[in-house]
Amino acid sequence: RVIFSDSLGVGLMGSGGNKGAVAASLQINETSICCISAHLAAHDSEVDRRNQDYHDLCQGLLSGAPTPHVLGHDIVLWVGDLNYRINQAREVVLMHCNYSEWDKLLAVDQLRKVIAERKAFRTFKEMDPVFAPTFKYDVGTRTYDTSKKQRTPAWCDRVM
Repeated sequence: RVIFSDSLGVGLMGSGGNKGAVAASLQINETSICCISAHLAAHDSEVDRRNQDYHDLCQGLLSGAPTPHVLGHDIVLWVGDLNYRINQAREVVLMHCNYSEWDKLLAVDQLRKVIAERKAFRTFKEMDPVFAPTFKYDVGTRTYDTSKKQRTPAWCDRVM
């Protein structure tokens, strides 16, 4: 059994914010396993930045590990606040949420599009959520953001 861990900041030259990841690489018998928890760039319009964060993390994490590349492991579990959003007007997203039409939301989900276009996370699989988007509720309620920001609901926290 071999265990190796690492962390890496991304964005603003890797040191200016709260974005980045921690990773653990394990070797159990003949199977290499990598577990990553990441926080990628926020905001609806930052898809390209999130994709770049993903690539930077893949290249920079675990460089000194026995399996030196994240995607070189037999099993990779990637979790965290990936911050991909739903590309649809807030009112439309709220309507789909009211009718539990998750498939209609997934059809315009940024992460699903990125994977389909092979821009990031291309080898990863994700189960379809069978619950309402968890971003962004008013604190302590089940009411979506009523602040002046009026953020659109999304599945930002993901398990890949």
